[in-house]
Amino acid sequence: MANKFVKNSGNGGQSFLSELKGLLNDASSLDIAVSYLQVSGWLLLEPLLTKLKPKNIRLLFTDQMSITQPEALRLALKCGVHVRNYKGKRTYHPKIYLLYDDKGKPKTALIGSANISGSGLQSGIEAGVLCSEHEVIYGLENWFDGLFEDKNQAVDVDQDFIKKYKESWKKVASSRIKVRQTAKKSAPKPSAEPSPSPEDLESLEDIFSTISIPIGILGIDHARNNVRTLARLLSVLKKYPKSAYEFIVKE
Repeated sequence: MANKFVKNSGNGGQSFLSELKGLLNDASSLDIAVSYLQVSGWLLLEPLLTKLKPKNIRLLFTDQMSITQPEALRLALKCGVHVRNYKGKRTYHPKIYLLYDDKGKPKTALIGSANISGSGLQSGIEAGVLCSEHEVIYGLENWFDGLFEDKNQAVDVDQDFIKKYKESWKKVASSRIKVRQTAKKSAPKPSAEPSPSPEDLESLEDIFSTISIPIGILGIDHARNNVRTLARLLSVLKKYPKSAYEFIVKE
């Protein structure tokens, strides 16, 4: 297969997600190296992974900057995926999806800018390339194995890891939302209702990713501050009632 340019068309056409869907039809295993994963992306990707045995899926992410959502990690573990966290000192910033044939040999790699998020896999402006060149994909296999199996740089993710990480993530996520709200207050008000900004959508996702079913608990702040968290959520919904409703329904 010749190299192929990949993008998210944004109109229901080509996307990183649609390319992965086609590639997984005849794949036996998958290695994923991304900076972070979010609930919106995992819910898009998870249905495609049912074609593979969970033990044949390896995922290496990082908790750097606390962008990865704890709920996304919980969902990945629930599926049986082998998840490891890069904890090395260097900045971890790859976006690689490496697929293997039924003999366990690497066959194709999707290399680009897409993390496991709704924006990365489907709606955002992203660019990448599908490659099956022998030298490249075998190089990627060795590179991934070197990181994933290095116990000095990567650690297994389990429920205890998620519990500890969630505490630090709450603080950072709460700060991010407050910064976005402050920036919005100082920005000039548009004459007509615009579409939600990426910052507003990220605020919604950070908040909704803390809601557990069947009991919803807004856990971004401590319990005594949940009212403020809810107020920030409602402020976004109030500004963009139609678009925000579509976001919620889609998710």
